[in-house]
Amino acid sequence: MLLTELNISPSVEAVSIKDKILNAYQARRQERNVTVHCSDTVNCLRRTCFSRIQGSDLDEKTLRNFLVGEAIHRLIQQLLIETGDSFTAEKEIVWFGLGPKTNIKVVGHVDIVWTRDDGVKIPVEIKTTNSKFIDGPSFLHRKQLLQYAAILD
Repeated sequence: MLLTELNISPSVEAVSIKDKILNAYQARRQERNVTVHCSDTVNCLRRTCFSRIQGSDLDEKTLRNFLVGEAIHRLIQQLLIETGDSFTAEKEIVWFGLGPKTNIKVVGHVDIVWTRDDGVKIPVEIKTTNSKFIDGPSFLHRKQLLQYAAILD
């Protein structure tokens, strides 16, 4: 609900809180930039590079979409964990480069890992969108999931 819907004029405090949320979210994103993540390798590498060098400012609408997506993400993870089955949320996985002299490290955080009764681990990625048209997972989402499966194996 917006402040204007309550007939309350936006105060300096409300604007200040909004700015604090935006700044805190951007700071969290900056912390992520010191590590190479699986999702970085499936996207356009040039775009990933430029976004790390130049950064990317978030407008209020984009921030809202990210926050809503994260909230949905966390709720789905919690519901799966509450089923009592073998679900693990935000499982960190690490892949080290090929060969003993390579110091490449790629980190991933699998949204959900389902460990079946036979011990097989199945990665599950949760994707939210504000698009009206969804034809299924995108090529990049499938590629990311395949990376997770290969690292988990």
